[in-house]
Amino acid sequence: LGSVLLKKGHLNDSIKYSEKAIELDKNIASAYNNLGSAFLQKGDLDKAIENCVKAIRRDKNHAEPYSTIGIVLSKEGDLDGAIEYCEKAIQINKNYPESYTILGSVFFAKGDFDKALKNWKKAIELNPTRADLYNNIGCVFLKKGDFEECIINVKKAIELDPNHAEAYLNLGNAFASKGEIKDALKNFYKAIELNPFFADAYFDLGLFFYKKENFFRAIRNFKKALELNANYAELFQEIGTLEGTLEIGMLEVIEKVDFQYLFSIDAEGLEESLNIGVIPDKLKEEFRKKKAPLPDNATVDVTAPGLREIEWVIANEFLVTKEDRKLNIYKLVMRI
Repeated sequence: LGSVLLKKGHLNDSIKYSEKAIELDKNIASAYNNLGSAFLQKGDLDKAIENCVKAIRRDKNHAEPYSTIGIVLSKEGDLDGAIEYCEKAIQINKNYPESYTILGSVFFAKGDFDKALKNWKKAIELNPTRADLYNNIGCVFLKKGDFEECIINVKKAIELDPNHAEAYLNLGNAFASKGEIKDALKNFYKAIELNPFFADAYFDLGLFFYKKENFFRAIRNFKKALELNANYAELFQEIGTLEGTLEIGMLEVIEKVDFQYLFSIDAEGLEESLNIGVIPDKLKEEFRKKKAPLPDNATVDVTAPGLREIEWVIANEFLVTKEDRKLNIYKLVMRI
């Protein structure tokens, strides 16, 4: 019963019934093995190892507790120890796919992509319906720069699991590396749609915009990644540098922009951009100082699309491209 509950993800109930089984028979290795797996999934690594060791003492010919210890050691950063235990599990049972899966992850973490690929392919031979394995192989090809093979494997992962957010993220990165911008963005946003708390997706999307010199969108996505995962602390300095560059650049831009012309094109959009907080607070006062009042005879061009992020257009036109010329809102928006 403990094993069944474990497979269904009922960890507390699995622990309860496994402990009850041990009360009845202290030498039942499978119960200790179930406890090890359950505590691993709950994040209690010490209890996971403790129970796996007890399982091994009672049955040295069972592969699963060795693999579980391998996972724990890899989480603790002992990659060589993880390899040792996974290889021991394979010696006991060459047909246990989880051992190859873990080995692949450990070798990937060590940067040995060929061995990672070898082990994940073996795991797929034993369990061909695991979407995460195809996604893992896609990661290897992405690292190796073989974007076509990456796309093939990641699409297979999505075929097996249409809600695999990590697969869409890898697909986005592969298309971005190939310069296929629309497909890249489509898959980045799909990853976020499937998992709105996916910090890596916001981080990679931020990098994508950064490389395109779209610094406002880069900052927004970097900040979202930091909000979701504090481990991205190294981004703080980069974001600070970007924001500083933008503030300096925007002050220069303010001197160049013909605000009377902007208001004649999209007065409502410009005012909105000031109010929704997309322009840094420090700049608002200077920005407003330069606003020319809309002449009585001015008309708004209703054929121009609404500009929700006018500061992005200004920055890209004047800060990024450094072109000092009158802003043509309609053409810029159409180009974007």
